[in-house]
Amino acid sequence: MPLFIDAAAVSASSGDKQEKIKRFYRPYEQKLYRFCASPEVLRQCQLSDRAASSPLDEHWESIKAIPFQAITPRLSNAPTADKGERDTLADLPDELSNLHLRGCGSSSFELINTGQHYFFYRKLHEHVPGTMLIEAARQAVYHHLYNHTTHARGHITVTLSELNARFFGYAELMYPVELVVDDLDQTPHSKPKNIHYRVSIYQRQTLLATIDTKAPIIDIGLFERIRNVLLFDDNWFAPLDSRKLNCFVVTHNGTRHPVSPLAISRAGCVTALSSEIDTNATSLHVELDGMTSLTLPVATCEKITPALTWTFAELSAKELLSLSEIIKRAFRQVADPLTSLSKVPQ
Repeated sequence: MPLFIDAAAVSASSGDKQEKIKRFYRPYEQKLYRFCASPEVLRQCQLSDRAASSPLDEHWESIKAIPFQAITPRLSNAPTADKGERDTLADLPDELSNLHLRGCGSSSFELINTGQHYFFYRKLHEHVPGTMLIEAARQAVYHHLYNHTTHARGHITVTLSELNARFFGYAELMYPVELVVDDLDQTPHSKPKNIHYRVSIYQRQTLLATIDTKAPIIDIGLFERIRNVLLFDDNWFAPLDSRKLNCFVVTHNGTRHPVSPLAISRAGCVTALSSEIDTNATSLHVELDGMTSLTLPVATCEKITPALTWTFAELSAKELLSLSEIIKRAFRQVADPLTSLSKVPQ
C-alpha cells in the first residue's frame, strides 16, 4: 500500500471506499493523506522525517510504499473483537487499486533464507551477507518488472547500467527480511524502455538498506546479437571443467568416437591422442551439460604428439555464433596449444 494518497483521489472515490480509506489514512500536508502508524514505526521505517545520517530524496518520499512490517503492528494491536478492523485493512490494497495513486506501483517480497546457501554461506555468518541482499534485490527487480508492466518474460532482458547500494544497518538471520520495490520513474509507462527501481530492505520495521537499479530494457534478439563474442583465428580456449562436456567425432558411416577436448578455437580443436579414434571423421559434436550443443564440420585431422588436431571446414555465421555461445560459458583463453606439440611422422 502507498504511504501517501492524493487528497483529490480520496475525495473522488465512492462514499463507502472513502470511509474505508479514511480509517487508515489521515490528512497530511500538501493536499495528501498519509497512512496512520505510530511515530516510532514511521521513524524506524523512515516513512516520515528522514534521518540526518541517510538523507533520502523527496520524490521517493512522496511515492514510496509501506512495508508490511509497518502495517503488521496496526493489525496486531487491533482488539481481538474488532475483526472488521483487520478485514478492512487486509482488503484495502484492492480498494486502492483503482485509484489514481502517486508513483507507478510497488511490490513487496520476503527474503527466503535458510542460512545454508552454498554461495553466500561458505563461512559461518552472524548476519545476512550484503551480497545476498543485493542478489535478492536483483531478483525482486525482475519480478516487479514482469508483474507491473506489459513486458513478457523471455522476450526481453534487463541489462544493468547502474547499481547504487546504501546500507544503514545489519540484517540478522533470525528475523524476517522484507524487500519493497518502488518505481522511481516520475511518469508511468506500461512498457518502459528504461527502468529506475529502488529496493528498500526492512527488518523489524527498520530500514536497513536501499538498492537502486537503473537499466535499459532490451529485446532478447537484439541482446543476443550484442552479446555475440567475436572469435579471432589465433584465440584458443581450454575447458573450465571437462566433466561438463560431452564430445565425440562422427565418421562417414555414422560411427561415434568419444574425444577429450584440450582446446578449441574457431579454426579447429585439439583432443587427447587415442588409437581408437578414427581420424577420418567428418564432424565434431560438442555438448554442454546436456543442454547446449553444436556439430561442426571437420576438414582434416593430424596427429601431433601427444594430441589430435582437428581443422574445421568453413563455418557458417550460425555455427560461429553457436561455437562462441559454448566457449563463453565453459572455456577460458589459453596460449596456442599447437606451439608445444610436435608432429608425428606419417
